[in-house]
Amino acid sequence: RRDITEVMPLDNPNKSFIIEPAENTEAISCMRFCPSSDVFAVTSWDNKITCYKYDHYGVEFQANIIGYNKHTKPVLCCNWDSTGKYLFTGGCDNNVNMWQINGKFVNLGSHKLPVQCVEYSSKYNVLVSGSWDKYVKYWDIRKGKSSLIGNVKTGSKVYAMSVGGNKMVVGLADNKINYYDLRKCTECVETYSTADAYTGHRTDYQNELNMCVIRDIEIFPDHKGYIATTNTGRAMVNHFDKDDRRANFLWKCHRDRYKYGTSARQHIYSVNVIRFHQQYKSLATGGDSGDVGIWDKDRRQRIKCFERVEYYDDNIKYAPVTSVDFDRKGIIMGYTTSYNWTRGCKYYKKENMKPQIYLHKINKSDFV
Repeated sequence: RRDITEVMPLDNPNKSFIIEPAENTEAISCMRFCPSSDVFAVTSWDNKITCYKYDHYGVEFQANIIGYNKHTKPVLCCNWDSTGKYLFTGGCDNNVNMWQINGKFVNLGSHKLPVQCVEYSSKYNVLVSGSWDKYVKYWDIRKGKSSLIGNVKTGSKVYAMSVGGNKMVVGLADNKINYYDLRKCTECVETYSTADAYTGHRTDYQNELNMCVIRDIEIFPDHKGYIATTNTGRAMVNHFDKDDRRANFLWKCHRDRYKYGTSARQHIYSVNVIRFHQQYKSLATGGDSGDVGIWDKDRRQRIKCFERVEYYDDNIKYAPVTSVDFDRKGIIMGYTTSYNWTRGCKYYKKENMKPQIYLHKINKSDFV
């Protein structure tokens, strides 16, 4: 185990600070900042959960590993409670765990298949987990082990989930999005299909729709709607109130234009992650294109596109962005890159595709 890692300003395209991950870390699945201190957690496909404490007040960033723990299989997700005291994790061992850093590591319970998402509701002090077993489960974290207080069948595998205020949205494998009111958590208020977003668009979008898979979802900071991202280089804005739905729209992102003979074509990249900046209300998306884009959903425009991180590999040119998050003060953006297995084992080259953790000091002009 390596306890201390130096964070040096390297010649990377965005002039971010790179944190060397814990030794032998494989593909990074999730990164989340603690809401109460200068700490963040990283989960990975080598079964690890690693917590780092960072210092960004000097000339250079410094970071050290303050704790780590493990599942028995790859860890897919993590999230903090509102106090920053507990970290919740889920993974391919089907377990939902709660970790008090450098303290108890408690198994709250399990699903029948891998746990894709964990979300915490500070309003109701409830943890919510979503799984490939087609269930969402609710956990009372005060009870510790065997803390299950309810569950709801979703109808399809859970791929993405977000909680905000009284609302929860769940993105499913069948390209539907279930909307729940947490005051009546076992009842689905409404189901929205991604196909609805294409209504009124050209018929040649049908091929794209057939390949569409929801990758991430995030509720607006004001809880009036949500944005879902897909593997087809798109993001869709939807509102909860029917009177606001005239403002729903679909936009292209994380794409390249290129010429093929006399025709124009596009490289389309998966949009893996979306995260709102809670102070500026703009949002960040990260994709297989190796970059992070900053967007203003209200003005329907891109504010900034960060430079792409490259692998310099013949088959996979760009390093997929697998996670994005903002620190509690809104002055640091963290993002991670790693091979994310969407193209299988064939193209994975461990020596060329090392996972990386980036911390980037935010300029206000990049977000407003």
